Amino acid sequence: MPDLNTSMAPTTEAPVSDLTGAAGETLSHGLGDSLNNGLIAGVTLSNVLAITAVALLVFVSAGVLYLSTVEWRDRRRRSKAAPAKR
Repeated sequence: MPDLNTSMAPTTEAPVSDLTGAAGETLSHGLGDSLNNGLIAGVTLSNVLAITAVALLVFVSAGVLYLSTVEWRDRRRRSKAAPAKR
């Protein structure tokens, strides 16, 4: 059976939020910090994915609209040309 008293022992490490650097900035050493170091302030991965999804939706919708318009004009042109051949 594990000794419960050792798990309750006080630690000498300061919490991450209590660590400050030389200039007074807060230091943290979490995995999330290393992932966000290359990103512009305020831009998260979920924001980038959301913006990309909206951009792709607009691009595909515009493509469908363009192809539908071109097909409609071609069908109209062919229907006007067909009676003239008879």
